[in-house]
Amino acid sequence: MFVAVCYDVADDHRRRRLAGILEGFGRRAQKSVFEMLTGPGQFADLMKAVKGAVDEREDRVRFYVLCARCVGQCPHQGGEPIAAEPLCYVI
Repeated sequence: MFVAVCYDVADDHRRRRLAGILEGFGRRAQKSVFEMLTGPGQFADLMKAVKGAVDEREDRVRFYVLCARCVGQCPHQGGEPIAAEPLCYVI
């Protein structure tokens, strides 16, 4: 599944920590937006890691899950295209 993660984190330390976690799952699309392809298990790991990195009283993190059809209909200007489903998997 394709996931876009957007965040607004008040503290610099927590923001850097969250960005580091998200870089482990996907790629940065904008300063506070990451895009990634995940499976259900990896998505659960992502949610757990993010929960441990933010202060829910001060910070906001949103996860937008898009189906393959919706991802294909997302226009963009500038930067790299939205991450597509890989052509093959290495096991």
